[in-house]
Amino acid sequence: MPRKRVERVTKPRKTYHHGDLRAALVRAGIDLVSRYGSRGFTMSQAAKAARVAVSAPYRHYADRDALLAAIAEEGFKRLAGRFESVAAGDDRTERLAAAYVGFAVEHPAHFRVMFEGQLDKARYPALKEAGDRAFAVLLDEASALAGSKARAPERATATAALWSVVHGFAVIAIEGGFGQLEGGLPLDELLRRTIRQVVAGL
Repeated sequence: MPRKRVERVTKPRKTYHHGDLRAALVRAGIDLVSRYGSRGFTMSQAAKAARVAVSAPYRHYADRDALLAAIAEEGFKRLAGRFESVAAGDDRTERLAAAYVGFAVEHPAHFRVMFEGQLDKARYPALKEAGDRAFAVLLDEASALAGSKARAPERATATAALWSVVHGFAVIAIEGGFGQLEGGLPLDELLRRTIRQVVAGL
């Protein structure tokens, strides 16, 4: 009687599949920036956090700077979206400032990478485009505050004043520094009062 042939069944290897590896690496990078800073992690750590092979990130990002550029680009796009949703009105400057500070407080890792200044935007055109889109809103607002007859130096001064105050406020808010101030003002009210003083000075 012939022996019955038994077919061997090979179990499929278990692998982890990303629907979007690029986005998964950005999320992993954001988490690593939050824990170690933008220069405190490696691409190998990003791969491990995203649960992929060490070589996998390089399919999308040439190096850590390229991954950081993607994080910064995403941040600028989100910030621009917030800016562009702010409607016209007498308190538009205050609401734009609130959008800026709110974004920084809610997304501190993005914010850190966006403004550390260590990325050469000339190497990353999409990042430059996203940054220019967000900055254009702030520039237009400052120019409007300076007035239609303002010359270039006056517009530049208005932009520097507005941006410096809003950005500085955001950095201090992230660090929780305003808790040292007397008066007990909520953060949003403190910001409104600060921006009103800036606008009055312009």
